[in-house]
Amino acid sequence: MEDELQVEAYKKFWKFYTTVHTDASPLLPYEEFVTDQGYTMGWFYDGMEEDFTKQLLNSINRFSHEIDVIDIWSNHIFTNYSESEQFELAYQFLELPFYFCLNQPQSIRDRIIYCATHLCHQANLFRKIEGYKDHLPDEKKINKKELSNRLVHWDIKNILIDNIESIASEEYLEKTNNYRNLAHHRVPPELEYGHTGFIKRIGYQESSFEYTTFENGVEVKKIKETNGVAYSFGGTPPLKSKDMVELFKKQHCLLIKTFCSYWEMVLEHQKYSKKIKE
Repeated sequence: MEDELQVEAYKKFWKFYTTVHTDASPLLPYEEFVTDQGYTMGWFYDGMEEDFTKQLLNSINRFSHEIDVIDIWSNHIFTNYSESEQFELAYQFLELPFYFCLNQPQSIRDRIIYCATHLCHQANLFRKIEGYKDHLPDEKKINKKELSNRLVHWDIKNILIDNIESIASEEYLEKTNNYRNLAHHRVPPELEYGHTGFIKRIGYQESSFEYTTFENGVEVKKIKETNGVAYSFGGTPPLKSKDMVELFKKQHCLLIKTFCSYWEMVLEHQKYSKKIKE
């Protein structure tokens, strides 16, 4: 019976996807992001750029696809089934794309930082900037600050950094309950069903309270300071995919905007190469 339910539901999903669905988040066209190979910054730069750009396009387009998958299941297919049936279908078809999408904004943002840092480093070496050496920190230490330092001599610097900073903002972290970091390092909220974190140790907390006593027959108000371990009770509710779809779409738009500024950086590098060679 469970297998029949899954087959029937997936047929409905696929029919909707192929006949009714239109991409809410259009895919980026690969053919539009190709450099003029006649003007290069060397073999290292060219190899990195082609690989990095393709990987970034793949990542952003896959994010777009999985957003659409979540949207169809949550808002068009599940409405045809009972709550118990939705539970089974969510486990089979929804949790993995939901988990994937919750991880993507920060992951792709950091990937853009990594790729842009390496390309800008190679461009700086090609430019022969005085005092600039072929030195980068360990891979795991490449971050926004490293990128910013290597963008100093390029016009795109402020635009690219500003766009990077717009991704996974405080608002996004709050609405997703900081899911990505908790999933990788602690205990995250559940997806669709279930609660977590019924008891949490907050740690040492300082507090004070006012009380009344008598001294020499006179009523006196005093304040007492306390310092002790505190615990919280209650639990964290699950994240609901239907509540996250529009949030994911906004993040996808920000990622496209940031990728386009990354590409403007690549074109600026190419423009400098043309100027030197011509």
